[in-house]
Amino acid sequence: MPEGFSFQGDIAPMRGSFFQSGLSSREGSYLAKKYGPDMDDMKDMLTIQSRLAAIRNSDLAYQSNLEDLQNRRDKAARERDLESRIPDLISQVQGIRGTEEDPSTQAKKIAELQLQNPYLANTTLGSKVIAAASSSVNARAQEIAKRENKEKEERTKYMNTLKPYIETGGVDQVVGIIDADDVRTADEIEALNLAQYNRDRAQQIGAQERGVKQRDAFIKKQDSLVTSGYKALDNIKYTNGEEGPPISTANGSAAAPTLTPESRRDLERVLARLEQKSLKEIRERKLADDDLQDALYERTYEAERSLQQIQFPSQNQNNNQDTPQRPTQSQWE
Repeated sequence: MPEGFSFQGDIAPMRGSFFQSGLSSREGSYLAKKYGPDMDDMKDMLTIQSRLAAIRNSDLAYQSNLEDLQNRRDKAARERDLESRIPDLISQVQGIRGTEEDPSTQAKKIAELQLQNPYLANTTLGSKVIAAASSSVNARAQEIAKRENKEKEERTKYMNTLKPYIETGGVDQVVGIIDADDVRTADEIEALNLAQYNRDRAQQIGAQERGVKQRDAFIKKQDSLVTSGYKALDNIKYTNGEEGPPISTANGSAAAPTLTPESRRDLERVLARLEQKSLKEIRERKLADDDLQDALYERTYEAERSLQQIQFPSQNQNNNQDTPQRPTQSQWE
């Protein structure tokens, strides 16, 4: 600021519109009259400073343009390098898609390829190649999933058709269904094995049930025979009374007691049942009273022992020896 210039002392006397942005004509004339020479020097100085600033700005703009040009050259070189590698990227992607691997494995390899080539994958063409490959793999995955779901539904329906015959041991029905196409798969062979197992098991259970019924009937019959035998022996009656003294004969000797016809008939009838013979065959043997009693007792005792062996078999006997082994456990159960 020129010497002798005082803002408050020199400008204050000038009056005008306080809010105007420029000087009034009166104020301009006053300043030119009082400070004209000094202001010309200041104007020259400001002109020189502005020209120096313009030169500096021009140098900065030139430098900036040089750097921008170099950046564009580097970018173009990188793009040319990346574009030259696109065919190799396409070849690698085609190699992944051309394998028989499952879609999840292919998708993983494509993602790994993208990570290995981040700049290449970010180019316009590279990103399109990766996107197209990913879309193709996803489409194949959806197609496989759809086909598998359909096969699963058909397999479930097929299993539901076979299952009733498998559970009931319908071997002939199972064979008729699985041999309709003249090919037996592993699941169909397994189904047939289970049907055969269930049939054999049902037959064995039926045989065991029949055996138990026959055993129970035999035990009941034997028990009845044993009871009848001992009862007949306990109820023996003689012609001289139930347990009376020997009958005296005419010559004074004691005669052996004889069975009453009723007692002899009871003994013969029970003995015939025990020996499974007709009553006529027993009577034709003409057994003496004592022999008849001894024979009935022996047969009754033998029947009782046989009954005990049936009721209380040996614990060492393997009752499960003939149990069919279950061939497998699977989805058919």
